[in-house]
Amino acid sequence: VTHDQTEAMTMGDKIVVMRSGKVMQIDAPQRLYDKPNSIFVASFIGTPQMNFLNAVVLKRGDQFAIKIGELIMMLPNKVSESNLENYVDKEVVIGVRPENIHIEDAFVGISSSFKVKVDFVELTGSDLYLHFSFAGHRVISRVNSRNSVKKGEDVELSMDVNRIHIFDRDTEMAVYH
Repeated sequence: VTHDQTEAMTMGDKIVVMRSGKVMQIDAPQRLYDKPNSIFVASFIGTPQMNFLNAVVLKRGDQFAIKIGELIMMLPNKVSESNLENYVDKEVVIGVRPENIHIEDAFVGISSSFKVKVDFVELTGSDLYLHFSFAGHRVISRVNSRNSVKKGEDVELSMDVNRIHIFDRDTEMAVYH
């Protein structure tokens, strides 16, 4: 038993995440990280923790999209196998890990890109944590420290739509990975 997620992730083959004495998810460490079944598990596993943003599910023809503030991002075609049809035009919570918000040129300019002003920068050696506001939410991006971003700069970022999570706003359970 440990409250140290790093210890659990590095030593365990299977982890039981509990909340107030209730089992929330039992899984392999990587699966807990990649496919958390709830907002609680998603926020508990990972440092810095997953970013959570309010969004609305849209449908454009046979393809789903999410709208966060003014940003509309088309979701991959694999979404058709999910139950997102039940969430069209409804509010959901989007989860995106800091490392899945990119500054790299390969991602900028795609449908998931947006501009922000950096409020604060943390250098951790190999990484920079960029703190900013987006669509009314405090967000952190983890980028390579070779990017020379400074506090107060405007940067263009993009979310990897293949790595976002969608949670039911009321139940806080995952509906899409």
